[in-house]
Amino acid sequence: MSASDARDAISQFGSADAAAEALSHGGSNQERENCKGKVTVNEKPKNASEILLELKSQMKGPCEKLTVDKEDLVSDALYHYKSRDFDATTPLHIRIRNQVAVDNGGVLRQFYSDVFASLALSDEMKLFQGEVRRRLPLFKNEHVITGIF
Repeated sequence: MSASDARDAISQFGSADAAAEALSHGGSNQERENCKGKVTVNEKPKNASEILLELKSQMKGPCEKLTVDKEDLVSDALYHYKSRDFDATTPLHIRIRNQVAVDNGGVLRQFYSDVFASLALSDEMKLFQGEVRRRLPLFKNEHVITGIF
């Protein structure tokens, strides 16, 4: 595909995302035009609450149950999210091994809080840099090579 074709598709479909989606279906210009009505691009959410509501609306199916060790949360989380079978639209329920708790949202929230805190403060992975309360993401080639991203 030429740069001219790409520009025409972006012009025709209104955004690079919509053009990429339509072009990925292949076919003729007429088939792409027919696809135009099927490609929807939501307006940009204005805040985190709207983003979370949009993501929640896309979740479907039965909940996947994930059992984790309190001492090994980061490894368990990475194993789950890097798995070939990972489906971002499947709701997740967390069980912590050797602890009695019902996950009505609080256990899941605590799981994510603990995982993110461990990742942010990890001296081994070094995914972030800066002061503890003002950490910024750090991109290194070794992160890509090791498969963390």
